Amino acid sequence: MPLDCLDIMKEANRLIRAGQRHEAIRSLTNFPLIKVPRRHLLEFANLARRTGLFHIGLRALQPLVRPKGKTKPKANAAESAAYAMLLSKIGARSEARRLLESHDDKLPEKHLYLGFISMASWDYEAAAVHLTNYLSLNHGSPYDRMVAEVNLIASLVTLGNENASVRIEAALAQSSEAGWTLLEQNLTELKVQMLVAQKKWHESFEHLDRLATRRDPQNSNYQIFNKKWMALAKLQELGPTAETISGLAEVSRIAAAEQHWETVRDCAYQESLATRNRELFLRVYFGTPLAAFRSRMKTAAREWIQLPAAHEIYFGDHSVAARSFNLWTGEESGAKVQLKAGKAMHKILAALFKDLYRPKMIGDLFAEVYPGEYFDPQTSALKISQLVFRLRKWVEQNAVPITVEVKDELYQVHVHGDYKLIVHAEAPIAESASGKYTNQILLLKLQREWQRDIFSTREACNLLSLSPRTLQNIFDVALRNNMIEKIGQGAATRYRFTDEVAV
Repeated sequence: MPLDCLDIMKEANRLIRAGQRHEAIRSLTNFPLIKVPRRHLLEFANLARRTGLFHIGLRALQPLVRPKGKTKPKANAAESAAYAMLLSKIGARSEARRLLESHDDKLPEKHLYLGFISMASWDYEAAAVHLTNYLSLNHGSPYDRMVAEVNLIASLVTLGNENASVRIEAALAQSSEAGWTLLEQNLTELKVQMLVAQKKWHESFEHLDRLATRRDPQNSNYQIFNKKWMALAKLQELGPTAETISGLAEVSRIAAAEQHWETVRDCAYQESLATRNRELFLRVYFGTPLAAFRSRMKTAAREWIQLPAAHEIYFGDHSVAARSFNLWTGEESGAKVQLKAGKAMHKILAALFKDLYRPKMIGDLFAEVYPGEYFDPQTSALKISQLVFRLRKWVEQNAVPITVEVKDELYQVHVHGDYKLIVHAEAPIAESASGKYTNQILLLKLQREWQRDIFSTREACNLLSLSPRTLQNIFDVALRNNMIEKIGQGAATRYRFTDEVAV
């Protein structure tokens, strides 16, 4: 006799808690979505999220949260929050945040999911606040609360909070007694991270050895974790020797092969700190779109590096990379190869190059190219696919040495040969108030006119045919990003471009 929806969900929930994710996926994917009753859609969507079946979860809840036409949403607050969490899992974090923040603070899921989204963005301070708020509401099953507690502990460990140790031991005891194998292993991992941060090398090695004997040798996640923290512990204990750097490089290679992109990023970051390698540090910084991660980098390296407003990232041989592409303006050196700044093709190429370590998820890419539009699990992927097709044609026609790879709705750009990218810490692509040029093109015109010479507001207004007020809005952004400097005050105010910027 075939199992009904409730039986399927109970079995999937049991398998997830036992750490048998692949078996849970098979159980859920074999059950037709159309047969899930309305009253079970929320639970089914949450199980889909927990097993990585994000699009199935989105399709289950979309008719309730984002109905077609003029139909009013039928979703309750919990269903809307679950839909937001699914959006975040495909990269549409801005839309997810807006949806969650529209709900009352009494909704527990609001705090829980905002905590998860903050963690995915490396914003552990915000995550700790949201997860603490969730736990204070005493909502959910004991297992759900423990999931939140483990994530709160992860945030506290990363922040170096002194209360993390006590919370780890209490959570370990409760998880062990309840038989929550996966959570128990996660907590032991966090204990290792804390011991490494406390420079208790031998204790961390002992815990890693015990973890290695208890884990499934076929599970790549566990193997990468063990290797990463063993390598980092040795790097911090012994310093940047040939052996410790080689060990970290091996972890990065394995992580890349298994698509553990944040491990690859973190390995590069840790190596740049240990060796004080300026070029590697700047590559990680300008190749990372996460504001919280960048802030963490600034704090860690403030004593030995000054961050420029723009940076040149080389691919291939530095000495022969004659061609360069400015992601801010959308044009190659000499302006023979260019995209219309601020238009969809420019937006998608700039978005793809924003992150040099992690492929762009479909929701993230859609939000960057079509800001303000809701992600639609039925049609948005097609819009991005068509745009990528056009981008590939442009690349081929202009012999630009890049390729765009698409796999499982993950988009990544690769550079082949000797090439150079000019990237900026902040490069808004929004249209300026004039509607005729984008801000970056306006600044490019100014820089080409005056180079490093001093110029006035009136001279700039005359060149660009803009009002002083519109020009000042553009200058405010440029000043914040150290692209131009201000000289003098009042009527005697003058400007000039800094040495650091290359537009």
